[in-house]
Amino acid sequence: MDVWVKRYGRGVSEGHPGEAGGRSFERVAGELRERMASGRYPLNSLLPPQCEDLEAAKLVPSVEVRIRHTPLTPTFKLYVINGVEVLHGPYQVVERELALDSGEQVRALDVLGLGATLTHHVQDGDPDSAGSVFVSTMRNWYDSVWNMLSEAR
Repeated sequence: MDVWVKRYGRGVSEGHPGEAGGRSFERVAGELRERMASGRYPLNSLLPPQCEDLEAAKLVPSVEVRIRHTPLTPTFKLYVINGVEVLHGPYQVVERELALDSGEQVRALDVLGLGATLTHHVQDGDPDSAGSVFVSTMRNWYDSVWNMLSEAR
């Protein structure tokens, strides 16, 4: 099982995450982006051992987890499964409470990742079908970002 994950990169300037209402936006956005780009973000430390547990339990033959950081603002969730299926869903911007590393609670603009609606697309035998074109296009996009813009940390 190969798991490739792109994360926020440092230096990304975007409308989220950041404090709602425009108050101290850069201070809050900078701290939240730094947390996501660092190893302190839970996915960076939790995903590899969870995947390795699947291998140890003999549920998958082998596991390789690669996490890279990309200087792009994520606008959608994308899962490529076995190179022929795609789950895709746009992030919805929401306002919610976030805790900063200092313990301060702020009302922030963020994206709804957990619970985002995903659509399923399948590459079939027809290279011109909607599913095949969508899967191929999204795989090519992901590969180009992974290879041209992302860096390992």
